[in-house]
Amino acid sequence: MNHAVLAHRVRKRTKGRGARLPLALSAAAVLVASSVMPAYALDPFPATNVPTNPPGSYAEQVLASNGDNGIDPVLGKYYRIVALADLGDGVVVASYDGRPDGGDSPSPNSIVQRRSADGGKTWGNPTFIARGQMGSAGVQKYGFSDPSYVVDKVTGTVFNFHVYSKNQGFGGSILGNDDSDPNVISAEVSVSTDRGLTWSTDPANQPALPVPSGYTGGSAYSGFAGPLITNIVKPNGSTVNGVANVGGVVSMFASSGEGIQLKYGPHAGRLIQQFAGTIVQPDGSRQIQAYSVYSDDHGKSWTMGAPTGTGMDENKVVELSDGRIMLNSRDSSGANPHYRKVAYSSDGGATYSTPVIETQLPDPRNNGSITRMYPDAPEGSADAKKLLFSNSPTPTAGGARVDGTIRYSADDGKTWGSSRIFKPGSMSYSTLTPLADGTFGVLYEGDSNTITFGKFDKAWLSPIAATITPASATVANGGSTQLGVTVTNGDSVPLPASTVSLDALQDWTSTTADLPALDPGASVTVQLTVGSPSYAKAGAVPLTARLTAGPATVSAPVSMAVTGGSAENVVGAYIFGARNDTGRDLASQPYTAGSLVPYKFRVYSTGNVTESVVPQSGNFQPFLPPGAGNCRFSSLGAWGNFLCGTPQHTVSADEMAQGFFVPSTVWQVTGTGASTRNYTVTGDEVDLLVRNPRLDGSAAPVFNDLDGDGFAGPGDTVTFTYTVANAGNVALTNVSAPAIGLSRQSLAVGESVSVSSTYTLTDADIAARQLPASSIATTASNGSKVATLDLVRAAVPLKVKPAMPGSAPAITPQDLIGQNPPIDLDLGSSQAVKHRAGETVTIHNVEYGQWYYVYLNKRSYRLGWFFPTQQNTISFVLPDDVKNGMDSLVVLDSDGKQVSFGDFQVTPFGNK
Repeated sequence: MNHAVLAHRVRKRTKGRGARLPLALSAAAVLVASSVMPAYALDPFPATNVPTNPPGSYAEQVLASNGDNGIDPVLGKYYRIVALADLGDGVVVASYDGRPDGGDSPSPNSIVQRRSADGGKTWGNPTFIARGQMGSAGVQKYGFSDPSYVVDKVTGTVFNFHVYSKNQGFGGSILGNDDSDPNVISAEVSVSTDRGLTWSTDPANQPALPVPSGYTGGSAYSGFAGPLITNIVKPNGSTVNGVANVGGVVSMFASSGEGIQLKYGPHAGRLIQQFAGTIVQPDGSRQIQAYSVYSDDHGKSWTMGAPTGTGMDENKVVELSDGRIMLNSRDSSGANPHYRKVAYSSDGGATYSTPVIETQLPDPRNNGSITRMYPDAPEGSADAKKLLFSNSPTPTAGGARVDGTIRYSADDGKTWGSSRIFKPGSMSYSTLTPLADGTFGVLYEGDSNTITFGKFDKAWLSPIAATITPASATVANGGSTQLGVTVTNGDSVPLPASTVSLDALQDWTSTTADLPALDPGASVTVQLTVGSPSYAKAGAVPLTARLTAGPATVSAPVSMAVTGGSAENVVGAYIFGARNDTGRDLASQPYTAGSLVPYKFRVYSTGNVTESVVPQSGNFQPFLPPGAGNCRFSSLGAWGNFLCGTPQHTVSADEMAQGFFVPSTVWQVTGTGASTRNYTVTGDEVDLLVRNPRLDGSAAPVFNDLDGDGFAGPGDTVTFTYTVANAGNVALTNVSAPAIGLSRQSLAVGESVSVSSTYTLTDADIAARQLPASSIATTASNGSKVATLDLVRAAVPLKVKPAMPGSAPAITPQDLIGQNPPIDLDLGSSQAVKHRAGETVTIHNVEYGQWYYVYLNKRSYRLGWFFPTQQNTISFVLPDDVKNGMDSLVVLDSDGKQVSFGDFQVTPFGNK
């Protein structure tokens, strides 16, 4: 069976539509059947997430970028680490490290702040909360790092916690809390009593350094602890069972971002800032633990809580709806995959439970953020249970910090529902806070650690707090089975109409179930029919179930096992390719000959054993092994896939002329005990510029008067010359207009081709007095694109001999003898030329092309209508009944107007 269907373009998944239930589902569990649908397609290159797309609103602005000289060209050359707080009435403050060399402490960093008075729409210039000092001979280096705000909503006071370092940072600090020791890392808390405009440690207020004393008695800040609180947050510990310094904090730092103020219970009003510290354990070992530092007197004093956990790191806390505190921490130890760690406090942060892994929140050892969605919600209310969490959800320690994501919980973090990416690509530290206008702010480190503020509303997040729980199931290879998936709405509002499906997996099929709106607390179980490919071997399969409600999705792994299994070892692949230059505007940045076009391949295994996928040839470099960046994958497991994003194609002159190139590659797939498979994959055209294949043309007629009478008549011909030109910006091929016999294999930009054809006039054409307009269908190709032209041949008027007038004009005798005619009809003088009956008379100088009426004047003798020759003469035979005597011969035009006249004498004998 050739199950390896090749593809080389992005194919969107298609889903069937199931029957809808007529009413919202209530709290009772309901069983819903799914609709039968065909196999769904893989989506190898999902569309790039665009945070500013609907629904809702998301907008952002850069507050600081490396090298912007925003505050100081030396101290603020680089930026990192973010803190954010809303102070109410539109005031939002954001702070971050200004770093002279980009390093953590003990670099002489500074705490830089920008302040907004309009809810984050605009921001003031950067200022210092605490300014570092570069070291030199005789000058002590010192710096401040890792800011975190704590806002006292009761008094309006704002605190900013941060590291104060001299010679040593977190990794090099020694035990002790003597701030005068340059090898001891210190902790500082700055104070603002005017909503972030000025600070107790800013350059105008900063106490003497490098060893500041407490605030003086006359200082506006004398009632507050600090500025250094090292002795509180970094105790020396004590000797326990012969082990020295148990509980001693060797090194520590305030977790950057934002602390909280408790709203509920006996500790309402308490201010809490989280710390991470390396602490001596009872066995003498040292572990990184998390602990709270809190104040019950609005910052006049601070107390250190009991440390908790091991392998902790930057950690945040959030007050839950029942007054408990949940601690959420970065993990600093253990093997991959990595997740956040969670602990709880029932005594206001004084102590915490033993932290546990929260597998719902993968994290690449990164600083995240957690906050109440509605910080002023009443205790125990549904809104008080709603939390937001931000981080980079990559579960591999040391892996890429990418795709900044905000997740939603409606049950105090017991379960986590939908999410949305606010920053595709690089995103490191982030901090979230609700804003006074009902929206939400996120401050994050983006590309190259650019400090960026984003603002979004609830509609943008479109949060759902549903959970999906797939049942376990088995299926025979090549067979189908029923899979039950239970959906529970854990939110306080109805779950919108949604669908339940399986994410696409190679050659597996599934049905889709449509659900109507689901009431709060309600559950429903759907049955999906799942089909297995015949080549599947026995064992577990990595299927994923997904609930989709509008833009929001929630997923869960499926426990599915194949029974029986294929006895034959097979290998195979689906190979997809696509250009890899997303964001390039080909209108303003077209490629040129010699340019390198980035490309990518997604390869899916359609085998049942580990296989080796090796490219054999192709018009890309790098691509082939063994060179760096090649697209070989030596050990691709069953159901696995890989992305190769390194290939580049060098544009040739011919490809540039045609505006595209066609990817062409050959691959080989091998595996133990399986027949080798070879694939030739031809990709879709890759545009090198905005291709505009276009034809233009003309048709020029020439009349051929074959009988020479000056008029079009039957048998005369018209020759048409048709010209077709390439008026676009790319070369054309297969230029064709069958109706006129035009065929050209290729046509360069600006080049034209002409053909001629001759048409013979018919009686019908003459009767119509013209050849009608017509259009000639003309086509040309530019790869898959087609240029069309209706080549218009305009109507051709025909000069046809006029018909003889149908009636004779009125005539009146005139006295013309002896007068001078306007035109000499060359009849001769009456004395020299005499005419007789039966004689041929010739009139001269009458213009060819119209009918003339001739008569003798005196007796009004009508000779009739005559059409001149091309020599401008009229000849006629003088009738027998013409009377003798002198007269005038008169010529009228076809409208009866006199043209001329001449003396005319008739005698019985003429000139004899």
